[in-house]
Amino acid sequence: MQVERIVRPRRRLVVGSWPGPSFSWNTFIAAFCDALAAAGCEVVDVDDPRRISRKLDVLHIHWPEQIFWKGGGSARTIYRTVITLHALARLKRSGVRIVWMVHNLKPHELSGVRRPLWRLIERRLTALADGFMTLSPATVRIVREALPGLKDTPYASPWHPAYPLAGPLPDRAASRHAAGLPPTGDVYAFLGLVRAYKGVGDLIAAFRDDPAPERRLLIAGHCDSAEYGAELQRLAVEDRRIHLRLGRLDEADFAMLTAAADVIVLPFRDYLHSGSMIHTLSHARPVITPSAPFADALAAEVGDRWVRTYQGKLTAADLASAERPIGEPDLSGLSGAAMAAAAIALYERLVVSHQRDNAGER
Repeated sequence: MQVERIVRPRRRLVVGSWPGPSFSWNTFIAAFCDALAAAGCEVVDVDDPRRISRKLDVLHIHWPEQIFWKGGGSARTIYRTVITLHALARLKRSGVRIVWMVHNLKPHELSGVRRPLWRLIERRLTALADGFMTLSPATVRIVREALPGLKDTPYASPWHPAYPLAGPLPDRAASRHAAGLPPTGDVYAFLGLVRAYKGVGDLIAAFRDDPAPERRLLIAGHCDSAEYGAELQRLAVEDRRIHLRLGRLDEADFAMLTAAADVIVLPFRDYLHSGSMIHTLSHARPVITPSAPFADALAAEVGDRWVRTYQGKLTAADLASAERPIGEPDLSGLSGAAMAAAAIALYERLVVSHQRDNAGER
């Protein structure tokens, strides 16, 4: 259920995005900030909530675990966590409304001191948040169950928007040639950050259970574990049908490799939302992925020819059953404008409510 639109504030909303437009490598943040600006908000780039020079109406937090991203030892990480949480509390006391976009229920691959620190961040942020957002109507219930502190918190739940393309989709035949793939035969692909928790090993096992010589599996993306990368290299050598390209992908690489594939396989084991699925659909390729609330709702939104889900462990039969649909999926329901409208409706509700509360106190 979307939040209701209420009386507009009397001035233009000033929204701080943490991170903001300077987080240039992330396509989602660029789309989010551009959509808010196009809808009339003034968007402030927040690199650190401890240092904000502009008076904000709303601070929109995307990934609270950004606290961990600047590195340092345990003592430094603990210090940064504590002072950042204090800064957020000061902002709230000053009248800034805090909105948490819950991209994930928790960061991936937490270890060491970050485990207890994340529990602290989660507990404090659920108390500080005036509102929260998800990127699918289907994930609100999951967030509220996992984060009970948000059970009665106002929310908005627009769809994760489709990604804008820089130009026409690349030619399939030319892309296959550039990727070193044969011109015919089914090509399954996994593209993006290559990590064990994303189920890449399950994909390889399922593919190897299908002996069809004309089929190919393409795995491409950055792998930050030398040990895991070496394991994948070994598996690729054992099966000549597996094409492995470990390294960072820019937008052009991603578009070319997506066009070379017939089906993108994302056997993620644990996730709340998936920008990878949206990115794939934006490039007119179907997705195979495990059944989960986000994927199931996305299949209902765009059609199960484009999002094919499976139960349990990925099998060769699951791969073989997928076909590349003709044409492009209808992504009209996944727009940046709709996301911005839902966000602004939530912001206005929170800001007006705060103004009314302050007027009542006086």
